[in-house]
Amino acid sequence: MQKVWILVLRLILSSCLSLCTLPVPGWHVAANLGPRLPGKFCTKFNDDSVKHDTQRTCKNYIDVYVNSLDSPQTVLPFEYSRFDFCQSNKAALSTQNLGQVLSGNRLQLSPLQIVFLKNQKCKVLCRKVYKQGNRKSEQQLHFLKQAIKWGYQHNWVVDDLPVRFCFEIAGSSMRDYCTAGFPVGCYMNGTKSTCFSNPRFNQENVFYINNHLDIIIGYQKIFSEAAGTENVGNADIYMYHIAYAQVKPKSIGYQVEHNSSHDECSNVRSAAKSMSIPFGRLMDDISITYTYTVRFEEIQGQTFLSRWDRVSSAVNVEIFWFSLFNTLIEVAFMALLILVGFSRSQREFSRYKHGEKSENCSKQVVPGWLQLRGKVFRPPRRCKVLLASFIGNGVQILTTVVVTLSLAVFGLLVPANRGGLLSCIVFSYFASGLPSGFVAAKIYNSFYRVSRCQKGSNLALTGVTAFLCPGLIFAVIFILNLIHQYKGSALVIPFQYAAALVSMWIGVSVPLTWLGIFLGSGKKSHVHTEKLSETDGFPSSDIVRLSGNRCHLCGQIYRLLIGGTLPFGSLFIQLFFIMNSLWFHQIFTHYGFLSMTVVLYAILCGLTTIVLCFFQLRKENSSWRWQSFLRAGFTGVYIFLDSIRYFFLKSEITGIASSLLYFGYSLIIAFVMFLLSGTLGYLACFLFVSKMYGR
Repeated sequence: MQKVWILVLRLILSSCLSLCTLPVPGWHVAANLGPRLPGKFCTKFNDDSVKHDTQRTCKNYIDVYVNSLDSPQTVLPFEYSRFDFCQSNKAALSTQNLGQVLSGNRLQLSPLQIVFLKNQKCKVLCRKVYKQGNRKSEQQLHFLKQAIKWGYQHNWVVDDLPVRFCFEIAGSSMRDYCTAGFPVGCYMNGTKSTCFSNPRFNQENVFYINNHLDIIIGYQKIFSEAAGTENVGNADIYMYHIAYAQVKPKSIGYQVEHNSSHDECSNVRSAAKSMSIPFGRLMDDISITYTYTVRFEEIQGQTFLSRWDRVSSAVNVEIFWFSLFNTLIEVAFMALLILVGFSRSQREFSRYKHGEKSENCSKQVVPGWLQLRGKVFRPPRRCKVLLASFIGNGVQILTTVVVTLSLAVFGLLVPANRGGLLSCIVFSYFASGLPSGFVAAKIYNSFYRVSRCQKGSNLALTGVTAFLCPGLIFAVIFILNLIHQYKGSALVIPFQYAAALVSMWIGVSVPLTWLGIFLGSGKKSHVHTEKLSETDGFPSSDIVRLSGNRCHLCGQIYRLLIGGTLPFGSLFIQLFFIMNSLWFHQIFTHYGFLSMTVVLYAILCGLTTIVLCFFQLRKENSSWRWQSFLRAGFTGVYIFLDSIRYFFLKSEITGIASSLLYFGYSLIIAFVMFLLSGTLGYLACFLFVSKMYGR
């Protein structure tokens, strides 16, 4: 248990220090936040002994890192070491933050040896032999063929940049489409092919493996005076930045000559056909030779901030502007509708308040909705603690979203900081327990004339607020983690990190939630909780009640459906690209558009709930509390339904395990959006009712 708490303290301190981008001596803690500057490379080193000299400000040896392999057809990434590829003598990196562990990033050094500005025609990396009848060889080859069949792709990193793979798409206006990974190989059969229409891959039921890589590295010379040059011996050393790294995978069937060292490609003879692997069992020994070439090319007119433009998802920003414009029109329409309705209601209230009477009646005629002043502030009939806890958890999620998007917009969560986004979300959520408990206590106290939390109910409110919703999310994650553990996926959360997360939940979030409830229950809430009479403000003998249609259930269903339609429509475009980023492993960098969309979504969510709440009050139905939360929270239901549509119509995910993982993660996202949307809708309706019926 002591080791778990030490790990918790290290994770918290690492996150705090990452905000200031300060390293901790002896811990090798990588900074998670802040713009990552590209490395400085130089040349004209004649002595190979200085290649790994860490005291220099520049280096001439390029380290290539390999990450976990993933596939758009599964939700099960696997570590590079699980495959029988060329392995490095060095183990996986131990300097991983919490976000990297949770996202399945397992970086390790590759065996490639690349010297800066030194082109290499062809070099043999390693050679793998699979013998017939050898059980281990057949298992390794079978796992490799399954990876090719399911479309797994390599994810390499050079100077914090993903190595991109560009190819042409038939019928597309784009010249090249680039992704942040390249395929392990391709598989040909009668119904499905992953070979990009290469004429060399023409055999049915054959696996082709990409065993040769043409690596292209673009670099840029530093011309700034601050960079300058260094003097090593009598030679000037110019400094350079790496602009991009690109790879062109090929499948080449090599034939190895006997009694050769296999260091250079001259010792192997290239066959005319590609490197193919038969579909069934091995009928003969198979030898796979992995080779690579390196070529450097200089580019000009590019800053280090635009390096990610070549690997981020190619999206026409006009579609974002179009979506924002449509949302603005919806917001303006709903705001105008509320303004007109609220003005009319205030005029009616003022007219009947001063005793104006109808022309055909000697008594005062008052619509029923004006007589709800003593009812609208009554507490809900059922589940008062549950409603307050839901709103408190929604505020916690809202705080997390605001903090994360603020850091992302200011460039502190760039994609080069792997795991930084997820680490920020986790720590922000745990640290947001204070506003969660404070708002939950204020909402719960608004149900009564006196502070009920001071009478002993704060413990129950703390338990429900701090444990119910996070506990449900943790339970789903635990089940999904069991699936990852069974499949041997890289997304499995190790026990020490799972224990650390639970410890931070119990040791950080729960005490902060209790403290927030304690602070929120200190004073009586300043809302109108008095039990007023139905005819407050009107002489009862002069009132003729105009009762409306009291079939409240008839309108609840369609209001529930309408409540989440407009907010979901404002998020639809962004959800599409976020889905592609999650399930197609694309890089999402449009945080500015996402922030503007979230702001408009919050406004539209509140305005839509206010309009529906106003219609409900006009029908003389004062039970608005739970209904306002559920109507806005129905956005989460629409998001889950959209994930079902995306699964069957857009995604390529197959398999029972991957399907369960997909719907499990989608359920978590939908539940989070249900709490967030419901909280926004309730708070907006609460302010509207307080303004409309307040003294």
